[in-house]
Amino acid sequence: AFEKKIAQLIIMGGAVQTKGNVGPDFVSEYNFFLDPKAASIVCSSSIPIKLVSLDGCRQLAFDKTQSLKIPDNPYGIIIKKIIKNNQNDFQYFYDPLAASVIINPSIASFTKRQSCTVIQKGKNRGKIVQADNPIKNIRVINKVNTMLFYSLLNSIMKRELLKF
Repeated sequence: AFEKKIAQLIIMGGAVQTKGNVGPDFVSEYNFFLDPKAASIVCSSSIPIKLVSLDGCRQLAFDKTQSLKIPDNPYGIIIKKIIKNNQNDFQYFYDPLAASVIINPSIASFTKRQSCTVIQKGKNRGKIVQADNPIKNIRVINKVNTMLFYSLLNSIMKRELLKF
């Protein structure tokens, strides 16, 4: 009953057709690796899911020349600090891509619906795999419109800082 009340989930997680970013063999993505049971429960639900996996995120590698284009307004200053303080981990736009898909769904295309589950134990912990399940609820990101993404990012950074 609860699942029917949720129209769709946009999830940043998983590594489907690409290597992961954690684990001994780098088969898992960080979010799914941390809580594979929760990831498996959600992926096995009947809720329609758009999975913004590493497959899509890796299409948006952060180029240091991009930081030169970041304006010196309050948003830009925050973003520059995040990049500076996370240089070893800031290679891709993980969460910004997922948020962008919510704001403008045409930023990415997704596969047809499929069934997936997440391995919960062992060296493949957190790895998302095809499942033999009649519920085909997951669409995995497969192509990112990088120009549209950067255009949206730039337009957001040029806005006035929200006042609460």
